[in-house]
Amino acid sequence: MSDIKIRLTDEQVQDIVDTALEGGIGYWADLVAEGRTIDGPTARIREIGDGDLDGDEPFPVHDITPEVIRRGFALYPPHLLNVTHIVGSLHLGDLVRVGLDVYEYDDIDADAGAADLIVQFGLFGEERYA
Repeated sequence: MSDIKIRLTDEQVQDIVDTALEGGIGYWADLVAEGRTIDGPTARIREIGDGDLDGDEPFPVHDITPEVIRRGFALYPPHLLNVTHIVGSLHLGDLVRVGLDVYEYDDIDADAGAADLIVQFGLFGEERYA
């Protein structure tokens, strides 16, 4: 038996990017630029908490790409899935088979906290800002 693959649709990726930019990551990053590539939405952000205030070292800049969102989604802590009483909850609908061993969720509802965590896990592999 082969492993199944769960993938996010382009629309789900866009929704997570939009939610992250509209309120999820605002406490640790500023938007520098938005765009779109053949692979989907992108955003360039600048960390606002880890730079050198004297100006010798620039604030770190990162690109949020579809790959970052997909990696962050894959690393999202399972114990936070479908939990309703916390900020940072990610609610997943039913899995729908879209190909041989390939599935997509029919619905994903990520609040600002969940979108923030997805971006952090996608960029850093961990939650860096709480």
